[in-house]
Amino acid sequence: MSTKVKESLFELVHSMTKSEKRYFKLMAARHTIGEENNYVVLFDFIDKQERYDEAAIFLAFKDQALLNKFSITKKRLYDHILMSLDAFHAASSSEAQIYRLLHSARILYTKSLYEQARRVLNSAEKQIRKLDDPILLQKLSELRKKLIENEGYTESTGERIREISELDKASTDKILMVNHLWKLKSELMQRLRQKGICRSEEELRFFKQAVENLPDPIDIKGFEAVYLYNQIRSICSFAERSLEDARAWIGENIDLYRKDRDRIGSDASVYASLLSNAVYLDESLGNRSRANQLLMELRLMLRDLGAQFSEDQQVKLFGSIQSVELGVHLKRGDFHHALSLIPAVEVGMKRFGEKLSATRRAFIAFKIASVYLGSNLNNDALKWINKTLNDPELDPSEDILSFTYLLELLVYLEMGKMDLVQYAVKNIQRFLKSRNKLFGFERAFLTTVSKISRSKSLLDTRMLWDQFISQLSDSQSSTWDQAALDYFDFRSWAESKVTGKTFAEIIRERNNQGLKKAS
Repeated sequence: MSTKVKESLFELVHSMTKSEKRYFKLMAARHTIGEENNYVVLFDFIDKQERYDEAAIFLAFKDQALLNKFSITKKRLYDHILMSLDAFHAASSSEAQIYRLLHSARILYTKSLYEQARRVLNSAEKQIRKLDDPILLQKLSELRKKLIENEGYTESTGERIREISELDKASTDKILMVNHLWKLKSELMQRLRQKGICRSEEELRFFKQAVENLPDPIDIKGFEAVYLYNQIRSICSFAERSLEDARAWIGENIDLYRKDRDRIGSDASVYASLLSNAVYLDESLGNRSRANQLLMELRLMLRDLGAQFSEDQQVKLFGSIQSVELGVHLKRGDFHHALSLIPAVEVGMKRFGEKLSATRRAFIAFKIASVYLGSNLNNDALKWINKTLNDPELDPSEDILSFTYLLELLVYLEMGKMDLVQYAVKNIQRFLKSRNKLFGFERAFLTTVSKISRSKSLLDTRMLWDQFISQLSDSQSSTWDQAALDYFDFRSWAESKVTGKTFAEIIRERNNQGLKKAS
């Protein structure tokens, strides 16, 4: 049996909050036989373990009935925990309450209590319509059909047949639309993760075509479909580097949630992700005041709702909020503040790292490495770069991997490891070429770095960086190359080497110029 399977019970126990554990023990106490409940004893022992150690369990409970057919005991404990969690969260989940009503109606129907079943279904319908869930509407419809069939198709049932038929069509149309939009959104996100912001006319056409093929907005009905439509438009706008349009579409989804505040609690991680993306775009567009307002909303959200977040929500919130905070201070050249955030991020990475996607881990690691590089802490930067380069779960086609390799070259230059630079440049060229990622910026950067690793004087190095800046300013390539600068401010880095100013000083000067233009 794999280690993962063996540790499922351990992972479930340690994912529980104090309130969930207390509720489990209350439920288990109702089923106690004799003086002690074996499930609770095993639960407590596993809860105290720092890592799953089955040998320790057998040693602690040697010769006790608890160990008889131990695999069955573990399975039953696992099932009991899930049942207690289901009961614990039923009151706080609108969907769970509706399913309970539908199940109650089904039970009443089987007992021939048809009128009571009908009243329960009426109550369920009010909640379903408020939740705007077409799948639950279909389940409601199934039960209503049974009641109609029981009536024997009298003349008085004609209106209800028409109502159910209309309901079925409307809910089916919504489900089909949501499925179509979700598939398109997911394909676009996969493309964006692998290839990044558009760097060629071919990639630009791909996203423009996706927008052209979208359904007419008039046909988009229901919360989920509208949300997905707005997400698709924001993804395509971002990929095309139309940042103002991307921000506008994300704003549409933020407003969508704010008009239905109940959803924010249940979809906290989604709403936080929207706010985080909006912060990033506002910062990129020079709208610092709005970025600060949204950051404050994120912090208040964590403060006010933090205790209610599920493990899944906490994982996603950590991934989006910590990442955007680091990104904001990087863009502002505030490396001191960014450094102060890293200890908390490291704690979160230890707790949630394995549960984050490899891509999310890579983005967080990249930002941490960038902070360390900008703070002249090169060994720490290299440590975080290696975390990404050595991550077996990261898809080699991911765009973030390419830029992690480029960041590694800057660290080698700063550490004076010129022999490693020359060796790495050749490997990176092959890597990028094999994945069709060797664009104008990458060619210019690799050529510059290679020459710098062989330069004989500081003056030669400055001249090479100055030539690189001129290449970035070339009108024919600047639009596509700007996408590369979204990962790391290579232009400001080059300018710091030419002028002798710090990286942070150059970023702040550039930001001040941008803020003056924005105002």
